[in-house]
Amino acid sequence: MKKLGRLHRTNLKKIIDHISSIVLISSFLFVFTAHSQNIDYKFNQLDFNDGLSNLSVSCFAKDELGFIWIGTEDGLNRYDGKNLKVYRNIEGKQNSITNNTISALLATGKYLWIGNNGIGIDRYNMETDEFKNFKTTSDDRTVFPKSVSTIIELQNKNILIGAINGLYIFDTQNETLSPYFQGEAKKFFSGINVKSIIEEDEKIWL
Repeated sequence: MKKLGRLHRTNLKKIIDHISSIVLISSFLFVFTAHSQNIDYKFNQLDFNDGLSNLSVSCFAKDELGFIWIGTEDGLNRYDGKNLKVYRNIEGKQNSITNNTISALLATGKYLWIGNNGIGIDRYNMETDEFKNFKTTSDDRTVFPKSVSTIIELQNKNILIGAINGLYIFDTQNETLSPYFQGEAKKFFSGINVKSIIEEDEKIWL
């Protein structure tokens, strides 16, 4: 009987612990659900009526001044919270954006880096309101970033660019653009489609 009594108490303790766990989890779920229900999400939509250049949006960026940059299939848009300003290529104008199909954006300091379906990469200077296009300084002049998918700023402040035809790096001190891989590595990685880049602990993930 003593053995049965101890067994009964052990099972009863397990049951109580199990019920306590269920009550704790249920309380957590209740609090989480109640908290979520108190959040009032509001969505606003921008379209042609607001001045958006195109409804096919591919990328966003926010600069240090608070402007939201929106890349579309037909133009670059700057949104200040109320109004939209559209940037498109102006034929014959040297300091305009080179291509209207925007595929990647990166805002860093006074610059906005712009990847598109054109050749090279564009940089917009927010202080001068001018665009500048950079092409590779490689000996092979046919090797330019094409259809840029992603742009990131490295810890050393250089700009890394992933494109449909490989990985490129922009040296911000010398203002030169070149393929990232050189020598034998260039042959091995030639033509890779780089869609995403992450820098972590001095390593680059593609």
